[in-house]
Amino acid sequence: MTFKIKIHGTKHEFDCEEGESLIDAAGRHNIDIPFSCQSGICQTCKGHIHSGDYTYGDIEPMVELNESEAEALLCCAQAKSDLVISHPDLFIPGAPKTQHATLTILEKKNEMNS
Repeated sequence: MTFKIKIHGTKHEFDCEEGESLIDAAGRHNIDIPFSCQSGICQTCKGHIHSGDYTYGDIEPMVELNESEAEALLCCAQAKSDLVISHPDLFIPGAPKTQHATLTILEKKNEMNS
């Protein structure tokens, strides 16, 4: 059985076969979702399932997930229905890439006294 996986907030979607992880299915369609361990430990792949049903199959995630925020480990999750997913660092070829920066404020200028 094949399921449609939609990327939340975009028009992009990809197919996922029954028993296939969301990371593997996305990769087959050149959609990059960051991952590291692929065993439910590191949380690099932690994203959100906005709608639909999924399972972890035989894998027991080693971290606590916030179910009220629909957190899921996309490296282990397998679709049981069509899904809508998101990940803050997901990359879709041809789509603008979100860039993140870390800023450090070295000095705060007091506008009242200047």
